[in-house]
Amino acid sequence: MIGEGARLMICEQRANSAASASSSSSSFEECPDPATVALHDLQECRHVVKCLSNRTRPLSEEEIECLNTILRTHQEVCLEFSIPERPTAPLNIENVPIGSRIKMIQQFINKLEYNHTNQNYFNLSKARPYSRVMDTAKKILRDCLPIKCLEAVFLGMYLTNKMDDIERIPVSFKSKFGGKVYRHIILAVHHIPSGKYGAIGLSRKSNLMYKDLKYESMTDLLEEFKSAYEDLYQQVLKIWVGLPVPSDEFSYSPICWRYFCFRGSSWQRMTKSLESDISNSKRLFSKWLVQPGIQKDEGGGSPEQEPPEKKEKAK
Repeated sequence: MIGEGARLMICEQRANSAASASSSSSSFEECPDPATVALHDLQECRHVVKCLSNRTRPLSEEEIECLNTILRTHQEVCLEFSIPERPTAPLNIENVPIGSRIKMIQQFINKLEYNHTNQNYFNLSKARPYSRVMDTAKKILRDCLPIKCLEAVFLGMYLTNKMDDIERIPVSFKSKFGGKVYRHIILAVHHIPSGKYGAIGLSRKSNLMYKDLKYESMTDLLEEFKSAYEDLYQQVLKIWVGLPVPSDEFSYSPICWRYFCFRGSSWQRMTKSLESDISNSKRLFSKWLVQPGIQKDEGGGSPEQEPPEKKEKAK
């Protein structure tokens, strides 16, 4: 069963999604004052919930309390939100063909749905040991609340931990559209026996997340994402490629989220050095541990210190 707190967050998430997609001109100003809602009047409660679903701004504390009270009082109104069934994580699938494994993991991530609100339900800090990131992934599995791209990467790492035939590499993007800067992250998957690459992730855009395990190199995979951004009329400013993450969920090793930095002027140089560098990832990781935060800048400059995390709009 879903607890009241989780139920409220899901309902608020659905309300936000409805607000962005709805063409209705209804607004919360047409609703009764939350403090004067007649809870015994089922029709009035339905009207308030409908207005909240069509609102174009975040809920205030009074509105949240009003919605919470209505959902506790009238279960039939709560059921009208069509809360989805709890998805089942694809665990113990090591013997399934690799392509099917990755697809099953992606399908599970898709069922959690994208979090369109400004509220994050989980710890998104990347400056933690791998084991602590895995703790967050376990919490995501327990709560099954909507997530964004970074939580999807956490889940992808956790659900592929026992797969010794693959490497998982975080890849981050910085793009620009309409004067706004967007950041996005996916988890590249390298199948060692076949040498093929694919990706796991989540985005509001379907072509910026999952990729089949069919690309001959990391460069081909990055070119596919770059083309997807261009199809969306976005300018890719930077691409960061990290180093393979540990496979032991209890490892206290840090995660190298960004090691290679590619700028707009250096896309053609990706094919010259990236593949050979990734093949030496163990040596590079040892070097990175000595001086964490240093990136290899492929844009022609000297290595630069990795900037602190910024809270910019994610894809």
